[in-house]
Amino acid sequence: MSPKTCYLAYLNDDLTTPAHIQEIAHLPSPPSLRTSERQPCSDDEDDGYESETGDRASAIQPYDEACCVIDLDAKIALEQWARIEPRKVLKVIGPLIDTASPPAPASTARALRDYPVPFFFYGTLADPAFLAEKLGLEELPVMRRGMVESYRIKMWGGYKALVGGQGLGEVLEGWVYMVRNREEVEKLAVWEGENYEVDVCDILVGSAERLLGNVFVFCGGVHELRDVEKGDG
Repeated sequence: MSPKTCYLAYLNDDLTTPAHIQEIAHLPSPPSLRTSERQPCSDDEDDGYESETGDRASAIQPYDEACCVIDLDAKIALEQWARIEPRKVLKVIGPLIDTASPPAPASTARALRDYPVPFFFYGTLADPAFLAEKLGLEELPVMRRGMVESYRIKMWGGYKALVGGQGLGEVLEGWVYMVRNREEVEKLAVWEGENYEVDVCDILVGSAERLLGNVFVFCGGVHELRDVEKGDG
């Protein structure tokens, strides 16, 4: 599943309200307001620009100090705003995983919809029992071995993420399931989350059969990805 990566921007005398953040970051609506257990700045603290790094695997909990949940683009906009004037206070922590706000579903705008349609899976969704659970199937799904070219696996935190490769010749092995209807696609999109989108790809099944199908690919921040290392699941 794609966790919803976000940041907390703390409100203070310089960054006053969610509407202020909306104006600075050019957001369509004010960000959601939370409160945080972190203590307000003391008179002894440095009032200059400050950006703090938190634990990416931490879930956001209720807090006492007012803060807003923002995404990476808004964080960058706030940092640029803070650098314009010296000694402007900005406190941002993250990246974090927001468990209070469910992530938006993956984009399926480009998905083939001539059902049943082949979907290529790797990682967790390649497990028939897990896929059956996510789709609400009464029996284990029928899955066939398959391969795709020009994709590669990266790690996004503890999750495998499929991204475009560097050209033809890179072959990734996985499993193919014939998605039966739009409802199943929507369930998969919700589980994958907003950092993924559906891409159309050629899937090689067996020794010679080539199918045109769908695959979920990572579309989030590439700077959050790392190469697969020994020991990664």
